[in-house]
Amino acid sequence: MLRKMVAALRPGGWVLVEDSDYGTFSQLRGGDEALFNKVREAFLSLLASGGHDRLRGRKLGCLLREQGLEDVRFECQAVEWDGFLALIRSPGFVGLTSCGCAAWGREPA
Repeated sequence: MLRKMVAALRPGGWVLVEDSDYGTFSQLRGGDEALFNKVREAFLSLLASGGHDRLRGRKLGCLLREQGLEDVRFECQAVEWDGFLALIRSPGFVGLTSCGCAAWGREPA
């Protein structure tokens, strides 16, 4: 898909891609550890069964550079997943879910 997007660019044109990175999906403290691990593993298995690379978000900048784009920039922000936090049902729970990642680059002029 990325190749098609880059191939459609005009000289000097820009492309922006976004994806999640689940490498940070972890429990820091509090909550039901067994429940957390069960939900995390089920969710990551679901992603994998659909062909999703759980670490793809952090690779976006490199993927754009591999396509020959210039002025590539990358940004990543932590994402709070309220539904998951409610499932843990613990006021002392602290955890990280995914990071939302974006990268953009320009086709050479």
